[in-house]
Amino acid sequence: MFQIQELTVSYQTGMLALDRVSMSVDRGEIVALVGESGCGKSTLARAVLGILPPSAQIGGKIWLEGEEIIANLTPGWRGAKAGLIFQDPMTRFNPFMPIVAHAREMLAAHGVPPSEVRQRLSQALAKVKIDPDRAQNYAHELSGGMRQRVMIALTLLLQPKLLIADEPTTSLDAKTARGILQEIVDLCRQEERGMILISHDLNLVRRYCDRVAVMLEGRIVETNTPERLFCAPEHAYTQSLVASYRPYQRVCLPSSLPILEAKHLTKRYGNFVAVEDVSFVLYAQEVLGIIGESGCGKSTTARMLANLIKPDRGEISIGDRSLSRPARARKVQMIFQDPRASLNPAMTIGQAIADPLYIHKMAVNVTQQVGAVLDQVGLSRSLVHRSPKELSGGQLQRVAIARALILQPEILICDEPVSMLDASLQQQILQLLSDLQRSYQLSLIFITHDLNLAHHFCDRLLVMYQGKIVETGQAKVIMTNPQHPYTQSLVNN
Repeated sequence: MFQIQELTVSYQTGMLALDRVSMSVDRGEIVALVGESGCGKSTLARAVLGILPPSAQIGGKIWLEGEEIIANLTPGWRGAKAGLIFQDPMTRFNPFMPIVAHAREMLAAHGVPPSEVRQRLSQALAKVKIDPDRAQNYAHELSGGMRQRVMIALTLLLQPKLLIADEPTTSLDAKTARGILQEIVDLCRQEERGMILISHDLNLVRRYCDRVAVMLEGRIVETNTPERLFCAPEHAYTQSLVASYRPYQRVCLPSSLPILEAKHLTKRYGNFVAVEDVSFVLYAQEVLGIIGESGCGKSTTARMLANLIKPDRGEISIGDRSLSRPARARKVQMIFQDPRASLNPAMTIGQAIADPLYIHKMAVNVTQQVGAVLDQVGLSRSLVHRSPKELSGGQLQRVAIARALILQPEILICDEPVSMLDASLQQQILQLLSDLQRSYQLSLIFITHDLNLAHHFCDRLLVMYQGKIVETGQAKVIMTNPQHPYTQSLVNN
């Protein structure tokens, strides 16, 4: 049904993004595309849809159902015959438009009458377990996981023949991710649609895909069935990729005195209760994990702890002082899930890292401080003049960590800090966080939907469900002997 032959993408700078890539997808087949950040996976997806920048030079052939794409690409073809689910949904929504307006605009461009918009959108939202009433919401009113599910729903509106999913589940908890991906896979197979799944989650790849193509430096170096590829990888890079997926095991540090205490935190948005009566303690040099499904209140809790939003009720204290005091608030810094979206594209890397110093009136020896923190996160000082778009995902996450460290905090809140990275980069960032924790004697609040990671990286866990903490305890105890029915469903699913 779909075929790429000798596809090459290069830029005027001399960069070769894709080097003679060939692959195919049959009707109803799910083909995974895996590889490290910057290997060319997303470039391939954008080449298929004709959304590469004008400076890109394309060679080779792409066919979909017998039609040669590069020569005959039209605006109406994109979306109706091939659809792309983007990795970073927040940057793909117009912040001034509710979800229903996005659907109306897309369907109108393809000649669908306005009378059918609400019905089609309601059906698509229901498929990804979103209440159709949320169609009136804006993107910023949804959690990261909900935004990703809405992005999937909008892509399915036009029922494309080929679906390209670029890391479609990075913002979702494991249970929801499996459910949504199973629905997409079932849809593709039942209706004989092809699918290319770009992912760094090798568990999902192994479970749902028929074939796996491994990319390295713009080339496909190995293609095989999941069983053969994971049991007997042939290429040296594939062997290292499979080996790097073993769970990271952090060396636990002894916890001592409480460093942060949250009491009865509650946050509402209109009639929606995001967080209700949440209380817990964080100990010195501890890694406290917060797990739960998308929309359960994890990120809202994190933003209250980081003093980014105010609770409607409750209080947060560091030591014996309230977090609301500026001197205390500096002691808590946050690493966001999507580093690219959290950085100002108009600022250089050096300016982004230094910005907190100016905000908190601590701008002394700025160049020296920025250079020192870049050293600590393993980045070259020469990057200070670069813009965020010139860095890879792994580099950007290190920049986000450097920006958080520049104020010398006592507590780092890590909101899904590795969910958008491939397995090898995840290992590097986790090792970096562990090293920094020991060097700075930091306490970490680690928000994740990766239960395997929570098991091996965290000391204690808080399990959140519908805005409440339903279980807390040592990570290894909860993961091996969960008590609450919801925790049991998470662990055993």
